[in-house]
Amino acid sequence: MKKFGIALTAALLTTNILMASFASAEGDTTETKLYNGSDFGTTEQSTVSSTGTTLTDINGHWAEASIKNAEKAGYVSGYADGTFKPNQEVSRAEFTKMLVAALGLETSGSGSTWYQPSVDAATQAGIYANDFKGDWNKKMPRKEMTLLAVRAGISGYKKDYDINRNLYEGAKAGLIQGTAPGVIAPDGTTTRAQAIVVIERVLSVKNGKTLASDKYATAEAEILWHKTNIYTMLPRYFSSPQYGDFNDSVMSYSIKNGKAVCSIEKFVVIDLDNPKDPNMKYIKNNDLAWLNNKYHKLKDTKNGYAVLAITDINIKESLNNSHLDVCSIALYNEDWYETPQTSGNSITRSHGVGMWNSKFEQLYFSFDATKTGKFKWISGYVLPKGNFTSKKEFRLNFDQGGTGSNSRSVPLLNSVLNPKFNQ
Repeated sequence: MKKFGIALTAALLTTNILMASFASAEGDTTETKLYNGSDFGTTEQSTVSSTGTTLTDINGHWAEASIKNAEKAGYVSGYADGTFKPNQEVSRAEFTKMLVAALGLETSGSGSTWYQPSVDAATQAGIYANDFKGDWNKKMPRKEMTLLAVRAGISGYKKDYDINRNLYEGAKAGLIQGTAPGVIAPDGTTTRAQAIVVIERVLSVKNGKTLASDKYATAEAEILWHKTNIYTMLPRYFSSPQYGDFNDSVMSYSIKNGKAVCSIEKFVVIDLDNPKDPNMKYIKNNDLAWLNNKYHKLKDTKNGYAVLAITDINIKESLNNSHLDVCSIALYNEDWYETPQTSGNSITRSHGVGMWNSKFEQLYFSFDATKTGKFKWISGYVLPKGNFTSKKEFRLNFDQGGTGSNSRSVPLLNSVLNPKFNQ
């Protein structure tokens, strides 16, 4: 038996210094050069060590500190010409070998390919579970990198999570960051630099460290998982589910035997005080308002959160009805409703948000279903900032809407207050 790289203890010691890049985006991959695999396709030529020399192409690189740590630990090295090629894409095989070596997992001395011993070691350790279909020399997308990293780094992780839940767990734990504000890029490529930084984060988490997470990348990953970012953005109220996770599978309703379909595309929480919130586009690009004695435009509202259902309406045949109640998500907490309203546009309780009808200077309360086509609709709530306290449940229901009085309300989430979070 032998081990790739230096023993795990030595590798972990190098992670005592958390690199500044941990809290930053994981590099711009738009200028990444495609790699033909001639150095690393079926051989191990790219691991020829340049240890003891200065890597000539990492000075000033966003991942420079992590690369130096990894080379010092011995689980990766430069090329014979003294370069590291940080922006070169890595394959599934390359990343798996680096991760196994960094963890100090024992590998057998032989295999049908140069990477098979590492795959076998990852399988034995529960990091790989026959997840990948096709060629191991395929360039590794970020979602696959995260799959292995989360299993390697997070204890108690459930291996039956789907790929998007896995992205969420990885982002929440700080193992992956966004490639840009609010961009998780699950199908984006993985470069050597990105791979090293993620592996260094895995080692840090296994060494008991808590990493800073990228809030908006985590929120985007959560939307990919179950069409909402409510756990990430409003954890005080919605991160302690009582009867299961947010149930996005019921957020669609067929009207009059399929003549029309109303469905929620996503249910997003937006920080009204952060102009860089990635979902602020829904407020900037739509005329939305809420009522507190008089109407207030949502784009002018501060010190609160907007919680919006982005809805798709597909009317295939005219319903011959000018008043379609659009499907929506209802938010309930009795204590919020009992909080007294204040004058002006300050938010002290939950208030309904809707699309503004400039002709009649009021909200639209229904949709004209005499026309056919595909349409967007937005509705929701504004909530105040501050640590609201309630012993009553915070509930989310999907209201089906429709043209009659038989609309049903289907539970999506029941949660209780989690006081360790501040809003």
